[in-house]
Amino acid sequence: MKNLDDLSGVLTTDITYIQLMNRDRVYLATVYDPEKRRVVSYGLSSEMTKEFATSVVVKALRANGKPKIIHSDMGSQYT
Repeated sequence: MKNLDDLSGVLTTDITYIQLMNRDRVYLATVYDPEKRRVVSYGLSSEMTKEFATSVVVKALRANGKPKIIHSDMGSQYT
């Protein structure tokens, strides 16, 4: 079993919304590398769709290779 302190090969992803001054929302999707402590991929969209969520993950995979684990909150966009 791996040590929980070893974060190599782990990426996390999440989507959050940002309320704009005109009461519209935009959605920010990120993929984070906890070992390097940096965002490796992100995107902004006016709609929270599965295509938007997965496009940010695909962009991270192309740039960083295949991780051992991708963790998300299992929201409907990721299923």
